[in-house]
Amino acid sequence: MGGCESCATGRRKDVAVNLVESMASGNANQLRSAIQKAESCGIDTMSARRQYSELARQDRQRPDRTPDMLQWAMSTQDGVIIHNVIEEIEAVSPDAEGLEAARQRLMFHHEEVKYKLRQFAQRGDARGLAAGLDRARRIGIPEEELAWADKSKLSQAGADCEGK
Repeated sequence: MGGCESCATGRRKDVAVNLVESMASGNANQLRSAIQKAESCGIDTMSARRQYSELARQDRQRPDRTPDMLQWAMSTQDGVIIHNVIEEIEAVSPDAEGLEAARQRLMFHHEEVKYKLRQFAQRGDARGLAAGLDRARRIGIPEEELAWADKSKLSQAGADCEGK
């Protein structure tokens, strides 16, 4: 069922040539298919994967795709995703349609996280405060708006050490 070794070597060479040709073509779908075939034959695909990743990123960042990307990000209701998509789009098209609505949605997430930080601080929840600070940073809340929470976290951590 496996065939002779020379046939397998020939198939492996054909797949390797197909991978190189697909890399040269610049077609992301063709390259993805070639990568899958090459990996099934045990061929190293790291450089092809890098190229595919770059092609996919360029496709995602096309100006005509930004409204869809923003709409998707806002539908996730995840502040981190919204923040990352806004950052990516601002880099290539700062006046893209829908960007202002996404910024407003992100501001809602900023306020929500800051509210939760205040609650954690009031309850003396050092773990919640640390997790909230991490999330606040990942959604792009400026450091100067988080300084009070950092100080609160440090003072709570010190109180926890003294109480033990």
